Amino acid sequence: MAFLRRLFGGPVADLPQQPDPRHQVAVLVPLSDPELKNEREQLAVYALEDRLMRSLDESGAGTHDGNELERGFLRIQLRGPDADAMVAAIRPLLGEAPAGTYLAIRRGAEGTSEERLDP
Repeated sequence: MAFLRRLFGGPVADLPQQPDPRHQVAVLVPLSDPELKNEREQLAVYALEDRLMRSLDESGAGTHDGNELERGFLRIQLRGPDADAMVAAIRPLLGEAPAGTYLAIRRGAEGTSEERLDP
């Protein structure tokens, strides 16, 4: 019965959801304006995000998974098979980041605890 629902586009609530096994590294950049409406700050944090994405892409260590505003920080999310390889690819760039920037590293699927690392 579940096969027919999947085949014909019906509900699939009874199918188990597989957790994402990839690691996640989040770069949390503190903002002076929690809503990120300051144009100068926007340009600076998005330029940093672009450099992080480029470094991660060139290293092959992972991919950019988006960003979001989170309690006065811009959270830049990166995913890949090895958190340590992602950190090695982006850490040299964090010297340019605002003071108070830190990494939240999750080595495993959703629900795994995060480790905080200062650059």
